Amino acid sequence: CYLRIVYCPWSYCVISLRTKMAPAPEQGRILVIEQSEPLRQRLVSQLTLKGHIVDSSASLEDGMPSLRDGKHDILLCDLDLILGSQSGLLASMRDELPETPLITLSSRQDMELAVAAMKEGAVDHLFVDPLIPAVLDHSILRAMERGHLLRQNRQYRQQLEEANAELERSLELLQEDQEAGRRVQFRLLPQSPFEVRDCVVTHRIFPSLYLSGDFVDYFKIGENKLGFYLADVSGHGAASAFVTVFLKAVTNRLQRHYEKKTQVNFVSPARVLADINSELITMRMGKHLAMFCGVVDMENNRLTYSVAAHYPPPLLRNAEGV
Repeated sequence: CYLRIVYCPWSYCVISLRTKMAPAPEQGRILVIEQSEPLRQRLVSQLTLKGHIVDSSASLEDGMPSLRDGKHDILLCDLDLILGSQSGLLASMRDELPETPLITLSSRQDMELAVAAMKEGAVDHLFVDPLIPAVLDHSILRAMERGHLLRQNRQYRQQLEEANAELERSLELLQEDQEAGRRVQFRLLPQSPFEVRDCVVTHRIFPSLYLSGDFVDYFKIGENKLGFYLADVSGHGAASAFVTVFLKAVTNRLQRHYEKKTQVNFVSPARVLADINSELITMRMGKHLAMFCGVVDMENNRLTYSVAAHYPPPLLRNAEGV
């Protein structure tokens, strides 16, 4: 069985289970419990000739401790011993040894007893008077296949349970990381409400996932100007959120340069978008970005803006309408 777990950080977990079915073995270890000495010897002889390892016992008291050690693949047991002992063998085997098939034996041609034994969990019943070697071989082979499948199914269940447990642990770590990233991203958002002279700015964001490519920012530029933008990065998750961190760094740099008057004497939204576009292409993140960038000059009551594929287009509302 080949088990492959792929853990993709910030995205999702994939479990792939590919099984290679191993053929059931043709030889195994068999326990024969039969009170008739001649029949027991014939069974042991016949099974040994087929390559099986055979242990035998004349009573349940002697044979069951060996069976419970889990070393045997099949149990052949005298049905009369089971019925006479009232030991609840069939029920106990069903509970304790569910992967060990039981084949009952009887010299009596009593079909009702055989059917009752199979209803209680026996996989087959053989009438041993006469004992037909071909029938015995066929019954043993079928029981071996059944036991093999039961053990194989248990192994698959254990592997899937372990894989599911690992997946749950991975998802918990992923959720913790996403929560931490969400907190960091929300700390990057500007204060709301934010006041600059007579202008009050507020925002609300409803991300579809823990981390989002949707972002807004606004900031003072000098004493009389307010810069702002809305951004929508393609996709979701950490990669898109990382671009919003990049945008925050760009705008912080823009503010510093303007305040120091080192490289920026006036703010052009179109030039800001062009610079962001150039840097984003250089980073080769494979992300597309739609933006609306604007500057409000409150002294002259003027809005200068540039749109980079961000829809719907802006609407200006004043006393005369929209």
